[in-house]
Amino acid sequence: MFDRYELLSELGSGAAGKVYLARHLKLETYRAIKCISKTRSMPSSILSEANILAKLRHPGIPIVYDIEEDEAFYYIIEEYVEGESLEKLLWNTSVSQEYMIQIGIQLCGIVSFLHSQKPFPVLHQDLKPSHIIVCGNQVKLIDFGIASYITSRGKNYQNYGTKGFAAPEQYGLSQSDGRADIYALGVLLNIMLTGEHPSRKLVGGRMGRIVQRCTRGNPEKRYKNILHLMEAL
Repeated sequence: MFDRYELLSELGSGAAGKVYLARHLKLETYRAIKCISKTRSMPSSILSEANILAKLRHPGIPIVYDIEEDEAFYYIIEEYVEGESLEKLLWNTSVSQEYMIQIGIQLCGIVSFLHSQKPFPVLHQDLKPSHIIVCGNQVKLIDFGIASYITSRGKNYQNYGTKGFAAPEQYGLSQSDGRADIYALGVLLNIMLTGEHPSRKLVGGRMGRIVQRCTRGNPEKRYKNILHLMEAL
């Protein structure tokens, strides 16, 4: 592929394309190559994801090395993250609550980094277990397909996410800001600790109060920013 990469195996697939494990022929290092069909995707969204990731440097965010294209696909060449998705980890009932809370704190750190970007904050907008990779004690946040900048006027370019995790304002009820990601983190925390959405089963004790505050329908009643949530955890 492009005289630089050898495809080794398929890592995953979705509605728009597939992700492959590849080896860089000269550097002898591994990469993840996201192959996205041109017939199923808007070029602007693909370039937006690559553009956002290319500017971010954080241990919890995969590095984007390059973007290529041919007649049928766009190819985003990223850092290969070796680990287990949080979605799979949740099947392991022996994982402690303390460990899950530590994952939550790390996620807050990554999201805080996104929200502190200059000149414009970045919203992930699609935080869910399948977009989180756990590599030992390190958490990586992947799939920035609907991430977007918030302009100086407070307007973000995209307003949607995964049902159950997306805040009400992401469906056009009001303007999204960083508190939309706080809402999703609240849902995530509850699922990590109970296996259920908070609307079906709320975790008990202090964690339950934290989740409830994160997932208020009115953004004004949530934590003011991600650092306040991190402090609570």
